[in-house]
Amino acid sequence: MGDFNSRTGEIQESLHNDMTHTSFNLPNMTLETHIPLRSNKDKKVNKFGKQLIDTMEEAHMLILNGRTLGDYDGKKTCHKYNGNSTVDHMIVSANILNKFASFRVIEPQWFTDHSPLSCQIRLQPPFPNARRNSNMTEFYKYIWDDDSSDKITCALSEPDILENFKHISLIYDSDKCVDSLVDILHTVANKNLVKKTIAGNDKSKECGQYKPHTDNRIIEVKREFKKAKRQYHNSQEDDNKRIKFLSLKNKYKKIKYLVQRYDKEDKIHKLAEIETKQPQLFWKSVKSLMPRNKSKPNINPENWANYFCKLLNIKSANQQKSTKQSPFKEYIEASLPVIESSMETEGPLDYPITEEEISSSLKELKRNKATGPDCINNEILKCTSIALIKSLLHTFNTILNNKTYPKRWMSNIITPIHKSGDINDPKNYRGIAVSDGLNKVFIKTINKIIYN
Repeated sequence: MGDFNSRTGEIQESLHNDMTHTSFNLPNMTLETHIPLRSNKDKKVNKFGKQLIDTMEEAHMLILNGRTLGDYDGKKTCHKYNGNSTVDHMIVSANILNKFASFRVIEPQWFTDHSPLSCQIRLQPPFPNARRNSNMTEFYKYIWDDDSSDKITCALSEPDILENFKHISLIYDSDKCVDSLVDILHTVANKNLVKKTIAGNDKSKECGQYKPHTDNRIIEVKREFKKAKRQYHNSQEDDNKRIKFLSLKNKYKKIKYLVQRYDKEDKIHKLAEIETKQPQLFWKSVKSLMPRNKSKPNINPENWANYFCKLLNIKSANQQKSTKQSPFKEYIEASLPVIESSMETEGPLDYPITEEEISSSLKELKRNKATGPDCINNEILKCTSIALIKSLLHTFNTILNNKTYPKRWMSNIITPIHKSGDINDPKNYRGIAVSDGLNKVFIKTINKIIYN
């Protein structure tokens, strides 16, 4: 499919006898070959068109234009001031012609002289009963708006929620304490907030997609351009409509580029003002000015896992488990008794964590941050801090007293960020790990205790 610079007129491809028994359920079929005749509004033929037809006959191929549902009349595909023509074709093997349900020549666009081509193919899925792997973890995030804080606050005053918070104080197992807290927060959030599923790398918005500023000038010209485009597409033989369409297209293109340029210059001017005061808005504006990167990495999930397992020095799922401990772990276990016996005074973590220390960590949480495997936003933790403080106090002190780290906090979400080089090589990526929201509060509290 593409621009072949070949004007083929209505020359019909003649195929060999081995194709005469092919059955096609399409109109205008000749009894001799069972291949539908091709129509074309462009009656002229150039030398490239003749060469293209000869090449297709040798390769048993057909032109889809003008013989398929959606384009039986063979619309023209190239539109210029000196005339219009059909030089864009979709060429397919005659063996699979019946796989194409439709073919369309779309209305001409403002950024090109050629009309886009579109086709619909009948395909049988290789695994019709295949389903999504049930073992895959589904990640989501809660949408936080202006009313969310009031909804969460009211939900926390419900008797069953308060009873669940009291029940946590009777649990002295680190994992159960954390799991109970997460369940309570999910129960409150599911009832009052909108939940949006995050489907891996499939994003509805491309990073860096630029949306130009629109004003009355560009809106008015765009409306006139679309009207002229429809009129010309429906009657391509009318030269007056073609000239009017091309004139409005150039006018719309110039205004569009001018508005985009002025809008970008205005954004660049404002970047200096917000660089230090509003860093989040600063980087969002920088991304909007960057060109879109349409290429996506083609890396198998297993290759990602093997790369990060090797990088983090952990065993992957397809590797055999070894009973031998790592040298680092052996060194820590051997050194720990010596370190503890040499300490003359109690350390900062030998004292219970206080409510003030946890409250200070909750206040320092930043909004609009990525969520970890527990899918709990920082906004939820900050909003529920008063109701959550006693349960967090009991949970954190239970972790220190039992000297056991919760298992769910040992898993993070790793997002690969491309640094440079080949996008299909995992070694050219830097991993950003995001942990559970409660884990962030615990680590922040411990760091404040140690360094203060």
